[in-house]
Amino acid sequence: MARNVAAEAGFVRPTLDRPADGKTPEERAKDRDDQLLSYAAQTLEEIEVRRQREEASYQEWRQGSHTYAGQTMDGEDWHRAMNWFRDPSNVADWEDAMMAKTGQSRDEVRQTGGKMKRFYDLMEKDARGSMNADERAEFTKLNEDKDVKRGVEVQQEIQGVDNSVMAKMSERNEATLNGATGHSASSFAAALDDDGPATKLASVQSLTAVYKGAANGDAPLSPPATPHIAPPLQTVQVSPDNMFG
Repeated sequence: MARNVAAEAGFVRPTLDRPADGKTPEERAKDRDDQLLSYAAQTLEEIEVRRQREEASYQEWRQGSHTYAGQTMDGEDWHRAMNWFRDPSNVADWEDAMMAKTGQSRDEVRQTGGKMKRFYDLMEKDARGSMNADERAEFTKLNEDKDVKRGVEVQQEIQGVDNSVMAKMSERNEATLNGATGHSASSFAAALDDDGPATKLASVQSLTAVYKGAANGDAPLSPPATPHIAPPLQTVQVSPDNMFG
């Protein structure tokens, strides 16, 4: 007589009324939901830890000095340069300056502008420590690109009046207000926030008009006309003979 090995091992064939794990379909569905919730919570925690690590790396980067595209600046200035170039109105001014300095067409300048935007995006990844191997190779290539080097140089020239000077004034004002008056300088610093649009110094002529005119083929700006000065009044001698006409 054949042996029933399965029965001897205590194996019981599951039925529709009695699943192998001993759980009902509702219980198994709840287990799946619990597993998904646990996985989602773990994923969100990992994302937050990575975000905090990248932010700490970025703040440390902003305090140091870095050389990119032939220019050496501290992280704060590179931070401002990235934000400045992300403003479309600033890019338009940069295009005019590039056309005036290089003699290139607007289409050619805009091709360089595309490389500049990618250059700054990768720079931020580098600062946050989130760059992969392919991005690292691309960034190294852009760092040596002659158009990018020229573009950064021109940007620093026209941005120097509009951004960096104001940022340093903001730092001086903050220190003065905090030390001399004791009042909070947060509202004053907000007006000169280095992340906001560039603010021009009233006492310094903006280079934008000069570059825009040159890009459009206009003649250089002419010096202001000498103001008209009226001749001095003549002195009339009064005597008894002409006193009454």
